[in-house]
Amino acid sequence: FGGGSWKNWRHDERFAFYRRHFYYFFLFLRKHGYPQLPYRLALGASLAMNSLAQLLSGRRNRAKVQARLLLWLWSGGRDADQ
Repeated sequence: FGGGSWKNWRHDERFAFYRRHFYYFFLFLRKHGYPQLPYRLALGASLAMNSLAQLLSGRRNRAKVQARLLLWLWSGGRDADQ
């Protein structure tokens, strides 16, 4: 309730969780022949805006996770389990 269990996760665990989620989402798109570029652009824009908003509101750990996800996405979005 209220994100209490989520607050107990370290930012490395949050990053790994989201990285796996988006990796398998893009794997699904690739497998079924959907274009990935529109999804990557929308996700990148969302991550950039959310990271900035979190940083401005003083939530540095959340901003850091979203910025790392953005860098992962820009680097090609590979290797979900590293």
